[in-house]
Amino acid sequence: MPRTVARSFDLPADTLALIERRYWTSIRVGSFAEHFADDPALQVSPDRHPALFSDHGVTHVRDIATTAAELASRNDGVLVPARAPHRARFLRQMAVAMTYLHDIGMAAPTSAARRVHPQFAAQVALGRENADVIDELWRSDATLRARCQSVGDAVGGPTDARVVLREVLAMSLCHSKSAVPASVLSDRALLRRYLQAGVFTSLPEQTEPLRTLVEQPSPGAAGTEAAELYESPIEQSFRWLVHPASVAIEFADDVIDAVRLLRAADALRQRGISLQTSGGFEICANPLTGEAVYGLRSHDGLFGATVAVANPISAAESNIAYSALRPDGALHVAFNRSFDEPAVRAQIIETSAYLVADIEADAIESFVWNGSPPRVELAIVRDDPTFTEAIADLAMRRYERLAGRVVTVSSPLDEVAPPKLDWLSASTPMGAGSAAFSRLFEQVGRRGLDTGRIDPSRAALGVVAVNVPDGTELLQVGTSSPIVVIPLEPGLWVYPAAASEPQPLHPWLPVGATGVIRGGARNAAVRAEADVTVAVIPAEVFLREWFRPYPVAQIPEIVRRWKSDPSLLVPTRTSGER
Repeated sequence: MPRTVARSFDLPADTLALIERRYWTSIRVGSFAEHFADDPALQVSPDRHPALFSDHGVTHVRDIATTAAELASRNDGVLVPARAPHRARFLRQMAVAMTYLHDIGMAAPTSAARRVHPQFAAQVALGRENADVIDELWRSDATLRARCQSVGDAVGGPTDARVVLREVLAMSLCHSKSAVPASVLSDRALLRRYLQAGVFTSLPEQTEPLRTLVEQPSPGAAGTEAAELYESPIEQSFRWLVHPASVAIEFADDVIDAVRLLRAADALRQRGISLQTSGGFEICANPLTGEAVYGLRSHDGLFGATVAVANPISAAESNIAYSALRPDGALHVAFNRSFDEPAVRAQIIETSAYLVADIEADAIESFVWNGSPPRVELAIVRDDPTFTEAIADLAMRRYERLAGRVVTVSSPLDEVAPPKLDWLSASTPMGAGSAAFSRLFEQVGRRGLDTGRIDPSRAALGVVAVNVPDGTELLQVGTSSPIVVIPLEPGLWVYPAAASEPQPLHPWLPVGATGVIRGGARNAAVRAEADVTVAVIPAEVFLREWFRPYPVAQIPEIVRRWKSDPSLLVPTRTSGER
């Protein structure tokens, strides 16, 4: 259930855009095929390579910021205590502001650096590099300034109250449960020590989990730029977390609850039909093998290859339709489909149970509950109710804290409607021996499809060419996926349902293949913005004859082959462009 991002966060839009450009955009660029194809680490551990992580780019931060703002806006006393309007607004502002820093360290090109990305974000918040962002936030809101100033005055911290704002943003470190366990959020003295260890210890020293360092923070705390803000870093930093003044206690209440909302929002991030890597590669599960299938793309969009990786987490994540917190705090998780192959089914069930527990650990365990924590609801998959029941049973048996709390409920998902395909009525069969099909077959092979393992005579079955008029919507969001479309010339645009911009679709690259492989609803609309000719492949023919994902070991070879072909230039139109 992809979400459309609303950008009304009570924070300056220009400042958020600056953070996006400075950090989040580079995460996306570094995840395109040509940037990581030759990385030796890809062959050693492809399932752990940062370029194949789920999205940590601009779409990701906007999605989480929207969810965090929505959770904060409830202000009904369920997730966190209800507040006066000015405090509720501050809570929402800080949850979003921390969100905009929480994963900026994912721009680092190595797995080791990404392991300490929470600490990186905290150090950036207190470092020189982000001074302009701090100044913009400081100038943007008088109430925000007043609260930070009053807290700084009360606790006797640094003379510049903007340091208090920096410390609040450094709390983004706490979004990671591996860096800061949920229980630490309720022990403010211990939380302060975690934060001091994170911001005053150099990143190379933090390759081990932060909790192994927290017992011995640097006595002088002079190892990072953050120390420059204080005369006595350990004594002065984050004093408002432990100071007895009522203004400090209230301030700390709001900031810690903002962290709780960020953790929950991060756990409820887009998955399923919206699951992508930071480079925008869609991810789905191969229904026959259970492997994760990635639709790799180049930065210019002219190259695309389907690659299979043995990554059970990504495969199972792609099958989560959505997750959400109910008004009463219950966690609701829905799945797209079941799987027929027994071994694949067992693997997806096992990994889905792990994911349910992982989501619950942030979406529910981050909060403080009076009495028992809320239940976890798993929506029954229509094609096989026993699939969801097996996930619920395994989750309760394997994870002690979930015992007796996981229930199956009816699915709120609507039946997937078929797309409107009236435009197909004037189609013309291409035929295996035709010049048109031969050109199609040659061109898709040059741009990433593994035609060496495809029999052209069988692949041509049912393939037709269609002249599509300007303004025609070929595929609709939320509908089923009975066809794959291949544009033979420029003119098609894709309109994602998720938080990303429309994009032109280049000729000779399959459109809608991920929906066919996944077997679920489409996550984007496809529209002709000019008269355009397309080839159409029936879904069953595509899966049987055309779907030949490359093994990950061949990524360097196929990218080099594409980059060495000088004829693959950006196509242009002389008229009728969008």
